[in-house]
Amino acid sequence: MVMTATAFFDGPVGSVSPRAEDAFFGGIKLGNDTFKLTSGGRLADLDAWLLTALGPGLADVNQLLDIAVSSGITTLDLREWLRLAGQTPRITATDFAIDAYILQVWPGCRALVDRDGRALQYDVFGRALRPWRRRLDMINGMILVRLAMNALCRDRLVRAMHDGPPAQARRVRLISPRLDRIKDIRIEQDNIMVHNPALVGQFDLIRAANIFNRDYFTPVALGRALDNVMTYLAGPGAWLLIGRTLPDSTHHASLFRLDEMRRLVIVDRFGSGSEVEEFVLGGRC
Repeated sequence: MVMTATAFFDGPVGSVSPRAEDAFFGGIKLGNDTFKLTSGGRLADLDAWLLTALGPGLADVNQLLDIAVSSGITTLDLREWLRLAGQTPRITATDFAIDAYILQVWPGCRALVDRDGRALQYDVFGRALRPWRRRLDMINGMILVRLAMNALCRDRLVRAMHDGPPAQARRVRLISPRLDRIKDIRIEQDNIMVHNPALVGQFDLIRAANIFNRDYFTPVALGRALDNVMTYLAGPGAWLLIGRTLPDSTHHASLFRLDEMRRLVIVDRFGSGSEVEEFVLGGRC
């Protein structure tokens, strides 16, 4: 049984098993139709390859940016790989959806919502209920329950969050509690489509795993997002890793480095390389 948001965030750090944590985040579907689910060890072979590809340059990585970290589990994995290699850079982990709120909707009913009041999970007398539908709901009749809950709660939640979270709302962060307690990892909510001046020129290594691909973005949007991210590189010698996991669970990535002319060049590829190489090489740094 999936945990309610209240139970998940109330428990002591470490009290929730990795399996229960995966189940909780796997039930969180965001407004852009992506899920918060990721799992430990999923990028292990890519992480190992990255450290080898960086070679002696790994010692110069003092500031690392990990983009679109979802629940942050793979950020923890990368940190452990770096520690095993004797490196402890400062890590900034960003995602489009970090902040969320738990609101009382009706007696016996609470909701986990995003900043726009969109329901991410209902808590009905201590039982978790997904607001989004899946094919099985048409068979077991749960579609009627979900439709009814959304009809009863949607407008009320949107009104409650219209002018910002109400005083009684409980703010939570949609990341693993294990990540939240590590002091050398900074977690920030960030939209890669919006240029963030606070990140410009800050990072020796940027990892963007499972975010830049042709399925998520139009070519124009992809170019704009990549232009933003490229400005976050610290300068000549900085690294950019862009990769994607395909449905068959294989990873494909390209490692770029900024040269003295502030042009990104390909250093190495994992698998077939990134499908967006042409956008990176044609971008502005």
